[in-house]
Amino acid sequence: MINDKNQTQEGGNSSTNFQGGTIVVNNGLSYKEAKEIAQDVFNANFLELSTKAAAVSHKRAEELVECFLEELKKAAPENINTVEDPGMQFALYNAQVNYAKTGDRDLADLLVKMLIDRSYQKQRNFHQIVLDESLNTVAKLTTDQVNTLTVVFVLKYTSNKKVKSPNELCEMLTKMISPFAFCLKSNSSLYQHLEFSACASVTIMTQEIGEILRASYGGLFQRGLSKEEIEAKLQENLSSYPELIRQSYRDESLFQINALNDRDLESYCAKNGIEGVVLAKLKAFFQANTFDNSVIEQEFLMLPGFEILFDVWKNSSLSTLDLTTVGMAIGQANLKAKAGISIELDSWFGV
Repeated sequence: MINDKNQTQEGGNSSTNFQGGTIVVNNGLSYKEAKEIAQDVFNANFLELSTKAAAVSHKRAEELVECFLEELKKAAPENINTVEDPGMQFALYNAQVNYAKTGDRDLADLLVKMLIDRSYQKQRNFHQIVLDESLNTVAKLTTDQVNTLTVVFVLKYTSNKKVKSPNELCEMLTKMISPFAFCLKSNSSLYQHLEFSACASVTIMTQEIGEILRASYGGLFQRGLSKEEIEAKLQENLSSYPELIRQSYRDESLFQINALNDRDLESYCAKNGIEGVVLAKLKAFFQANTFDNSVIEQEFLMLPGFEILFDVWKNSSLSTLDLTTVGMAIGQANLKAKAGISIELDSWFGV
């Protein structure tokens, strides 16, 4: 039925007009009503959510413990008693809480690797403190941020004395960097968060990748010369030090200084009583005879992920990133979890 009843209204200044048959007027919720509604919604859902979440959380926590104990059984079964230690229990609890929140399998793998390292620290020391802090910090990071820490850790903080040829170095860097290089990003927020999480600091000092590799593995990037040319440049007879010269890595008909880097050369000279002017000449020759940074970088440009690495290195804060001990611990754990490569941290942690 159409209601053809005529309705008219008038209103003065600052008035509110309503028109209709039966009207319910609501000019907005009061503070008390809004609070009651919000609290009712919370109370109605919290207990149900808590019940469901509890089951998932307990399952995840149990998964982490089982994984940790399985790994511990393989790596160091003698460390099983550390689970009775209050500090270890607290570290394990924190790891369970962090995994229970996310269910992230990558995070679980990292937490387990750090818990294994933590099980070796039976006395309170700097290493133990760093690992405890890392177990809390890693849950604040994305996979990309963790992979970034790993790349910087490998490049800036490790050097493998066992590498004996340029090919071996390429193979090693492919294993240690390629799995993580594809995740590198240039956005500044990534690096700002690493600073915020106390994993790293962005400095004003930048290093080229070629410069870093040159410092660690300069002996693999030497120009080959004849023995006579080497002695002529050094103005020294090296016959008394036959181990100081070796065949060139680049040309077997030529020769070079037999050292992986400056530290290696200094160690040899110290053992053989070479010092003063002769030592200075050898170090200067070693540096002068090493390829330039750009030439070194060209040898690695075709490795998987390295094109991304070089691009991000030049166009972001990656090249200026210095890791804290927490950043090193997380980078090392990620290297172990994803690449199966274990590197001792004791030399950096002073234990």
